[in-house]
This record gives sequence, C-alpha cells and structure tokens, in this order.
Amino acid sequence: MGTLPVGIAIVLCAASCVNQVGNEPASSTSTGNIPITFTSTIKKAVTKVADGAFESGDRAGLFAVIPPDKLGDARYIDNLCLSYGSGNTLHPDKEVFYPEDNGTLDFYAYYPYKTAGLEKGGSSMDVSVFADQSGDADYEGSDFLLASTTGVESSAEPVPLTFEHRLAKINFSLLPQEGAEAEGIVASNPVLILTGLKAEASLDFHTDAFTYGENETDIIPHGTWAEDSQGYVSGKSCIVIPQELEDGMEVMLEWNGRQYACPVELAKIESDTEITIHIKAIESEEEALAGIVGSIKVWGASETLDTESQNSLESVCVTALSFETSNIYHIYHLGKTVAEVCKEYLYDETGSNPIDARAIVLYPVSGEQADLSRGAVLQLLDTPGAVHGGTVSWNTADNTFTYTPGTSLPVEHFYIDADGTPTLTKPETPMKVSVSSYLLRDNRSELHTYPVVKVGTQYWMRENLSATCYNDGEEIPLQTALGQGAGYYQLQSDESIHLYNGEAILTGKLAPHGWRVPDENDWALLKTYVHNDASKIKGGEWYSMDNEPSPVTGETGLDITPDGMFSPTQGYVNYTHCAVLWTAEKSGQVLGEHSIYLNYDSDEIAIQVNKVNDTYIAASLRCIKE
Repeated sequence: MGTLPVGIAIVLCAASCVNQVGNEPASSTSTGNIPITFTSTIKKAVTKVADGAFESGDRAGLFAVIPPDKLGDARYIDNLCLSYGSGNTLHPDKEVFYPEDNGTLDFYAYYPYKTAGLEKGGSSMDVSVFADQSGDADYEGSDFLLASTTGVESSAEPVPLTFEHRLAKINFSLLPQEGAEAEGIVASNPVLILTGLKAEASLDFHTDAFTYGENETDIIPHGTWAEDSQGYVSGKSCIVIPQELEDGMEVMLEWNGRQYACPVELAKIESDTEITIHIKAIESEEEALAGIVGSIKVWGASETLDTESQNSLESVCVTALSFETSNIYHIYHLGKTVAEVCKEYLYDETGSNPIDARAIVLYPVSGEQADLSRGAVLQLLDTPGAVHGGTVSWNTADNTFTYTPGTSLPVEHFYIDADGTPTLTKPETPMKVSVSSYLLRDNRSELHTYPVVKVGTQYWMRENLSATCYNDGEEIPLQTALGQGAGYYQLQSDESIHLYNGEAILTGKLAPHGWRVPDENDWALLKTYVHNDASKIKGGEWYSMDNEPSPVTGETGLDITPDGMFSPTQGYVNYTHCAVLWTAEKSGQVLGEHSIYLNYDSDEIAIQVNKVNDTYIAASLRCIKE
C-alpha cells in the first residue's frame, strides 16, 4: 500500500509568549513568537475504523528537544496532547512556539496519546495491544503510530510529520474448499483466536527497538465475517506487537463446535507490516471442519507458507471455546473423554466464599463420568482482576458446592498430562487431544442434535425436544385437537416448536436414550439452586400480554423459551408469554397433577394443573440426563 495523505494541518497558535511548554522547564532557552505548525500524513493503510484518517476526539502526543539533546535529556515540549477537532486541525492543550534564538528542534509524535508519556531520563514508552480487539475502541486503541523529524529550523512553513505503524496488522481469510460454501461459513460464524504472542513491550523512540514483557496472551480479532469479491470469507483482523517467533505462531479456530489448530511458520513479525493468513476451510458430510492449511502474505513480499492441518492439539485454547453449539466441551484422547469444560453458573450466597458468577470450569473425566468434586475454575466471566484459577467441589446429593477463590488472571490454556489428568501448567510431554462440543445425538428416523447445559450437578438439554418419532422409531401423530390420542402439536407460525400431550409422555418413549423426563425432585433441585428465580433459567424473548418485552437474565444458560401450551378449551395459547414443561416419574409412565409453569410477569418457578376437564394439555418437554 502507498502513502495515504490525511490532509490534516496541526496548527499550534497563540496570542502571547510562554516561558514553559509541557510540564517542566525544558532548558534555559526561551520561547519566541513564531508559532509551530504541522502537516501530517499516515503512511500505509491504518487500522482505524475510519480507514485512513484521524477522527474527532483522537489524541496524539508530541515531544520536541533542542539538539544535541535527546528525549532522555531536557525536553523543549514534553508530551503535549493534540486533540483532533473541526477544520482538519489537531488542537494543542498548550501554546507552542519555536525558540526565540532560532534554534532547531527535533520532533517526535505518537498516537494514541498516553498520559504517562516518557519517563524522565528515558526515551522508551510502554506499548500494548488489547487481548480482546473485537470492539472498535479496543481495536483502534491497539494501534500505535510514530512520527519524527529532526533539525527543523524556525519557519512559518508547516513541519511535515509522517506517522508510520510501529506495530503489525494481521488479516484472516477463510477459503471455502470442496464441500464448503462461503454463505454457510458466514452463517456458522467461526471463532478465531491468535495464540501465544507477547502483547506488552517497551518501544525506544530513538532506536526503534522493542523490549518485551514475559507474558504471552491470546488475541481475539476485530471485525465480522463476510463473503468478499473473491468468494473468500474475510473481515477479521488484529493488531500485534512486532516480535521474533521461536516456534512460529498458531491460529485456533472453532467451527461447528470443534476446535482446530493451524500452526503458521513465521520467524518474525516486522513493524509496519500487514500479514494475511489464508485458512483453507473444508467441511465433511457432517459439516465439521476436516482440515486447515495456512499461508502468509507479507507487505512488500511474495512469500507463501503452507501448513498441515492439525486436529489434535497439545493445548486447549479456552478463549476459542465459543459455547455456541453447547455449554459443554469434551476433551478426547484416543476416542476416550479425559476432561470436560463447562460454561456454567456458580451461585452460592451462604458459603464461606459467596459467589454469583458465570464461569468456565474444567473437570477431569474417568470412565466417561466427570469428577465434579475436582473442578478448576478457568475463568469467572465478566469478572475483572486476578480472581480466576479457583476450585469448585460439588455435592451431587443436594446440588451444592464448595468454592475456593483463585488469585490468577484468566486461564487461557490448559493441558492434559501423560497420565490423562488436566493441568493448568504445561507438562513436559502434553498429551495430544481433540476438542468437540458435547451434544445430545438423538438418532430416531434421522439424526437430531441438542446442545447440553450443566446447571449445578444436573445435565439438561438446552433446547426443548422436537422429535416427530418415538425413541423406537415409531412415528408420533401430529394432532390438532386434544383428547384424540397421543401426539404432538405445532404452532403454524413456528413449526420448530413441538408440544406433546400427556398421552405421548405416558408412552415412556419420548426421551432420547440415556435421558429421561424430569421428575418433581429434579425440578425441586433446580428450583432450590437458583433460589426459585425463574429469570435465571429463562432464555429467548419474553413479552407481556400487551406485547411489551419482559426482562430475562438467563445466567444458567438453560434458556427456557416462552413456547406456550395447547389447551383443551382454547387451543394454542400464550405463545411468547409463558412456558409449560412436563414433569413425570423417572420411568416417564406416571404423571402427577402438575407441570412446571413460567410466566412473563413472574420470577417464580411455579406449577399448574396438567389436565383441563380430565383432558391432558400439551406442553414442552425438556429432558435431563440419567
């Protein structure tokens, strides 16, 4: 890319002289009466959302020294803030003039402005990029531009400043291969994470050298996937600090509930470069990613690097787990589950360490059964600070837990050691694993998958049952009236909603194998866990009878939607206003007198009768794991 002129005149003017510029006297040289003016250009494409120009409210910083002084010596201008406003002008916070003895100046300008500026006696500034650059402000705020010009004599002519990127920009594109289409990839919204890069450094304004911090982080890119003119899926990018890469870098991609690693063989990320990583996206018949091949194109170079796809991982990237297809992931080794990761709700107001937070928790698995007494809290969501890395131990008898707070930053990676045990520190020989969403696979007349969510010690379907066949393959009749035998009912405006009458429940053949219709004790444990707060188990959009939206908090992720009910006297009623769900004995062949009832205007998990005039209603069915 060539130079993009911004057309910005930085005009620094005043009506009187000053004896000091910045925070301290710079030297014995006094200021004159010739105002300093600037013109500015930004070299190459920028990362700002405005795409090539400063925006109103943007702030840059300015330093100036009288040679032979350096920035570590006395400063004539010390971190003067320039704010972009109207008239294509950067307005200074203070008045600025050339020295009255017509001495020359060396100028250094940078963007974005930092209050701390440069330390006394130093010429280096701390530079960092945001780990989560998905928001516009944090993406733009990760950029860093630097301009310098030396030996400038007193003149009425503007001083030209050319801002160059001191960091690097990485773009990502998914290239649909055979069996994949751009439209389908965009709709599935793959999660992409760039892992293992240093996000903090110090930049010396004189030598242009970086000094790096110890920590590495995962970076979430900015942008939205969209099909471009080449038929690729592009639109994601991030800003990174230039650095040497001893082991290359790695892109983690989660698509349709599976996680994949794409190692990229790149030895060094240079300043002021733009890198494009192409990932070949291949879908199998099950619409799962089958392979990834990466290539790199760097500014000013025509280098292409390829990599083999790697579906087995030595580390699991927590940031790349979207939990969209399910609230639970299983970690596999040689086809056996060795660990389970849950996005769940930890709620305890009475324990020695009260907690009310959504969390990502890691559990070891043995014999296909998660050990809920040994949970490691990887992240407390929406909770800042060094409070992560704690433990949670569940009591399965009464659905309670003991929580021990952590003292670390969010855990971004975990490993499985050679013994198959999850660990937060990298072992000498990590076990190679694969990662996939845990889904209920209900194969009746055709395969239907349901997301799963853990609430306390219970595992629930995250969606209502929508089967049209019993679990033995027999077809369930579609009914339009009650009292005519077992069947299911649909809302004409939304045929994805299925309600089942009591006769269908009593067959004992509705629940998928390994799952069952919840009984009254199951609902009681859930109700106790959330303190009878229905809002925590609701999901979707709820409305009043006047079609006004009703608030939903949905912390548990159970996401019970207002699908209404089918009444013997009124037909389909209360769609968007209430939810009615079946409860039965564990066999599914005995029904009590009541069903679970949630209403738009109540935060109570209530009950209602399941018969009207001796005829069963039709209601939703949410199954629980046996």
